[in-house]
Amino acid sequence: MDDSDPPGWAGWQRSWLTSMTGYSLIAEPERADALEQKLSERLPQGELLIPITGYSRNTERMAEFLNLIYSGNQQAWYDAIALQVATVASHPGSADTVAYQLGNEITVETVSQAVRAWAADNNIAVPGSARAYDSETIPYYVEFYLAPAVQAARAAALTSYGNADAARIVLGSLGDGGTAEARLWLDELLNYQIVGTYAGALGGQKVYEIVDTVSVHYIGNTSNIEPIWNDWVGQGRIDSLWTTEEIGSRSATTGEGAGRAIRTLADQLHWLYSKDLTPADGRVAFYDWDVNGPNDATSAATSVAALYNFFGDTPFSTEETEVALGDEQLIFTRVRLTSTLDPDKRARAYWTEEVSAPHSISQIALSFAGWNGSVDIELTHFSPSGPRSEQHQLSISNGSAQLVLNQPVVINGRGHAILITAHKTQ
Repeated sequence: MDDSDPPGWAGWQRSWLTSMTGYSLIAEPERADALEQKLSERLPQGELLIPITGYSRNTERMAEFLNLIYSGNQQAWYDAIALQVATVASHPGSADTVAYQLGNEITVETVSQAVRAWAADNNIAVPGSARAYDSETIPYYVEFYLAPAVQAARAAALTSYGNADAARIVLGSLGDGGTAEARLWLDELLNYQIVGTYAGALGGQKVYEIVDTVSVHYIGNTSNIEPIWNDWVGQGRIDSLWTTEEIGSRSATTGEGAGRAIRTLADQLHWLYSKDLTPADGRVAFYDWDVNGPNDATSAATSVAALYNFFGDTPFSTEETEVALGDEQLIFTRVRLTSTLDPDKRARAYWTEEVSAPHSISQIALSFAGWNGSVDIELTHFSPSGPRSEQHQLSISNGSAQLVLNQPVVINGRGHAILITAHKTQ
């Protein structure tokens, strides 16, 4: 997720083009030319998620936006959105490759502070005090921002595409979206009934009836968003659940990016394939994907590229279980990945939770159902110290072998993962 050139393994990009979308186009509509240029560069490289900007965690920008709507000048907002959608629509196939997101981490305390500061300046009483997951912000998010933007975007899509549904609407992302507190707030938001103060055509509808995709950030693992999927996908218009930020600046700059990326990617792939989902149903984006920590080759790009360079473009079959490794029998989650295009290529991803003391692993039992013969093995340990790899050639008998390491893998602290790739050569 950024505005740099995406890597070859990326199928989509979340580009936060704040200077050339939404509210920015009111004062400077010529910035649509910059958006046009960015779309021309990015769309050949994959799908895009772009914002319709306006609602903000910045107090001054939030006040400026809310004042525009509150003063009755929302037509300028509608015109800016129409210009943005028309610019996107000039690219063939963009109805299927571009989606629009309405807000970034709309649950954080700074958003609550910005809304409450504006309300106070306008002598509007808001109960309680600023906090994360502030229910009192929901009417402001929906009535001033989400509903007017949805109404305007779908009207523009009808004009530009001949189909109002060509504008896919992604809900503003929820920070720490896998927590119980986030799920409760999401339930309240999606069940909110729109008044339609600035979007009369949507009055009386619930939020879940006007958005297509729910967006979450930093979920930990996919089991934390299973309740969201079960409760909301299939309700109203909602047909998908996307994780639009993982890794994050803190993990990247401390060197945990590579380890966390393998963990996140394997977990997401297993979740998607086990539920028989498509890329339209679920996907993940890595924030600060190319940022190293204090040591080189610790970015998410390092480990994801290692997996992609081994498999290339392929669908998978997957299996997830828990295994005990090392002398201390530390419990790891293991995901098996098998290419369905080339079943002679398989991989294993292992990770565990944070540990407070060193744990050493000197050998790993491997099983590859149906394999006999020679197999090329590469084990890579991703950690904040940087990756370490070793290669082996094993003879597989009845699908099993013992991998004895040249140098033990030592797990200590956070940001560790093990990737084993296996290529059957005969």
